Amino acid sequence: MAILAAWLAMVPGTFWGVIIGAFFSLGGVVLTNRSSEKRLRDQFSNDRTLRMDEREHGLRRDVYLVATEALATGVASIAKFVDLDTPTADLSKIITEQLPVLSKVQIIGGPDVLKTTNDVTNELSAVFQRLMAHRIPLSLMREGIRNLEQQIVAFTKQQEHSLESMKSFNLSGEVDKRRWDVIQANHKFETDRIAEAESSKARLYAQMTAGQLTYSKECIQESHALDLLRVPALAAMRGELGFPLDKVAYTKTVHAAHAKQMSDLEHFLEQMRTFIVQPPGKPSG
Repeated sequence: MAILAAWLAMVPGTFWGVIIGAFFSLGGVVLTNRSSEKRLRDQFSNDRTLRMDEREHGLRRDVYLVATEALATGVASIAKFVDLDTPTADLSKIITEQLPVLSKVQIIGGPDVLKTTNDVTNELSAVFQRLMAHRIPLSLMREGIRNLEQQIVAFTKQQEHSLESMKSFNLSGEVDKRRWDVIQANHKFETDRIAEAESSKARLYAQMTAGQLTYSKECIQESHALDLLRVPALAAMRGELGFPLDKVAYTKTVHAAHAKQMSDLEHFLEQMRTFIVQPPGKPSG
């Protein structure tokens, strides 16, 4: 130890200054590298979180846009129920195609989005069932009218055939009264059948039209209720996308639009009821 101490005593002071300076420089480099490494780790973590947030936001945006369109399509399709010429299969197809699209919300949606979209989809399915049950009797009336129209066409052909028989008999100069009575009876039978079918068609058409007017109002009311039920779902989706929606103000806007639509509908229905009771060109009395 004495030899080591003597050897160290022989080292110049400037050399110790270099060694100490080098030590502090090395320590500074180590600390700087550690600090840089920490900043890089933090930056990488932040970048990864930001990219994940961007991907999640993009996925949520795409899913919500499709879901919103599906909800709007489902509500708008209710208007097609009034058109009895629209096949039932086409109406059912709307549900089978749109509801699976809405199921994607369950993957990315938050609690509020899941609850509000489920409320709308459940009510939409219930509305379809209710409206379909009320549509079936009207569809049967429409089918009955078509059957009567086909019968009238067939009866008219038979009537025309009996008229041709009457013309032929008159031109032939025959005096067979029995045959003439048969021809006249056939003509009267066909004429009576046409009149009866026309009367049945008119009654069924009036009944169907009256029921269709009431049904159209029911469809509009169901559509309005679903439209209001969509507001919380839209607000929840927009909230998660960073586009807040004033539910109170938007609900008032929807209510105002519905009120005007119902007013116009009531005016139309009143005109149609008047037309059914007293068609234009046919004065009463």
